[in-house]
Amino acid sequence: MKGAIFNIFEEFIIQKFGVEVYENILQHSQIETKDPFISAGTYPDTDFYKLVGTACKLYNLPPEEAQKMFGRFTFVELAKFQPHFVEPYKSAKSFLLTVDSVIHVEVKKLYPDAYLPKFIYSEPSKNELQIIYISKRKLYSFMEGLIDGVADYFKEDIDVEFDTMLYNGEEACRFHLIFK
Repeated sequence: MKGAIFNIFEEFIIQKFGVEVYENILQHSQIETKDPFISAGTYPDTDFYKLVGTACKLYNLPPEEAQKMFGRFTFVELAKFQPHFVEPYKSAKSFLLTVDSVIHVEVKKLYPDAYLPKFIYSEPSKNELQIIYISKRKLYSFMEGLIDGVADYFKEDIDVEFDTMLYNGEEACRFHLIFK
């Protein structure tokens, strides 16, 4: 996982709970990485899972809710860091439809070793979007939070429902979005 996500996680914890809480999570997580996380660096996914798991355990946070909160925060931070990815779009739906074909392509140019999820889109109606999210990480609640962050950014209401499914023999998650 890219160091930028670890850096955003650190910022999220510090802003929401304080630096002492982040230090406590770091101390109790038993992660493999000993040096500070560098944005462009690549770190074990297990380090991220341990940090989030420790935060949830120490502070009695439901894992799905913690992932969702972090996803929402992450989108805001990524939009600040890379505004040119979101500014050209006038709506949440038009933006979301570009994530796989534009944003993930650009991320791969910057970080060739990055592992990115795959999105498959369908539009059942003008006010709906279905995204099939395929990722070995299975961060479904994090993805839901990212979508909430997109809704916040574009000042739109989006109803989000998701369920797991099999897609070409592997577990995936289908997100059904209704734009109000």
